[in-house]
Amino acid sequence: MVSNACAGTLQGSMSPEELFKNCTQDSEQLTARCFVGLSFVLNGKKQRAAELLNCVCANAKPGCDEYMLAASGLSKLKLRAPQTEASADNFPLVSSADKKGHQLIVIIH
Repeated sequence: MVSNACAGTLQGSMSPEELFKNCTQDSEQLTARCFVGLSFVLNGKKQRAAELLNCVCANAKPGCDEYMLAASGLSKLKLRAPQTEASADNFPLVSSADKKGHQLIVIIH
């Protein structure tokens, strides 16, 4: 349900607020906030993107898909993901760019 609703929001048929209201579980909220935040990054809505992506990083488990995507979005905004004990100790991130300028994120175990 969330992936279809996220697609609807990204296509403009549903507002982000409607999407968030329809997400009843915490995991759905994180996924929705992650994708909406990333769409805001791409559309130049930096402040709102940072709010949503910081929320995802603060509430998602470090290393999960939503956390990694949100951290990448924050990196694109030149911001760092909030560090938790788990992320600082267990999942340090190293970020660099390849020869074509694509952002690479490596998790060091």
